Amino acid sequence: MSGSTSRTRARRHAQAPASRRGSLRPVASDAVTALLRSMAERWQVFATQVARCRRRASEPAIHDLRVATRRLIAVLEIVRTVCPESDAETLRRQLKRHLRAFSALRDIQVQIISVRNLTPRFPRLQLLRTVLMLQETQTLKQAQREVRSIHPGMMERQLATAENRLELLLADPLRRDLSRQIIHGVLGSAFSRAAGLRAGAMTGQTTRIHKYRVAFKRLRYTVEALRWMLPGADRTVLKTMNAYQTRMGVIQDIDVLIASVNAFARRHSRTAPAQWLGLKVYLMDRRNKLIAEFMAGAGELERYWRALFAVPS
Repeated sequence: MSGSTSRTRARRHAQAPASRRGSLRPVASDAVTALLRSMAERWQVFATQVARCRRRASEPAIHDLRVATRRLIAVLEIVRTVCPESDAETLRRQLKRHLRAFSALRDIQVQIISVRNLTPRFPRLQLLRTVLMLQETQTLKQAQREVRSIHPGMMERQLATAENRLELLLADPLRRDLSRQIIHGVLGSAFSRAAGLRAGAMTGQTTRIHKYRVAFKRLRYTVEALRWMLPGADRTVLKTMNAYQTRMGVIQDIDVLIASVNAFARRHSRTAPAQWLGLKVYLMDRRNKLIAEFMAGAGELERYWRALFAVPS
């Protein structure tokens, strides 16, 4: 199938009437149709971000491409479950490979921001900041090379194959009903996975909080992909889910920073051991406070689940 045909189909699924496109609350629809709409929408955003990065692979552009890639992967993970015979899995693996190349850049950039904010209080961090900025320059170049290795034309053809498979399901009432059950099952499985890991996160161990965050992120992206069929998946719910995930994310970020500071201090602690000790105490105290804040609101998971299926008045 030609790229122009795929783009025409993408526009057909992504462009909704103004009452849907601009509403604060998505309109519930058939599960397969909802999946097609999300796939077209996610592809359009991804392709736009790839083109933007090819023009100038700046730090914000790479960040937006990472987000677009994750969201497209989330859709494809549902598609491969509904249509195992499609090219969705091949495309998903390609996107995962690109995503790994971008993740290192994000970690370094987060550390740079944290170190910059802490430097006035802990001047010795200026050297670490310089090292991180040099690493950022090198990693950004690697990310730029990765962007140039992306082949949107080939990906679009693979996406078109998956779209064809899904549209065939719409023509068969029995397969359409089965697909609907599978799609609901994917959503339920994502929630069950997150719910199962929450108990471990409530111990306050950062490794378990990280595992729960990964599972919750997958749930959130799945909800976003299927929001057309979830009556309660409005902007407010999606934003609060994102904020909940962010509270776990900052714990992971400070964990990474503590590891970097510890490694750096081992090489430079002879120059000012007391100041490094003070920094470590500060970071650990900050991490403990973030963990306490997260645990205080960890029970929100069930509220999100109920809200997604609540029919607004």
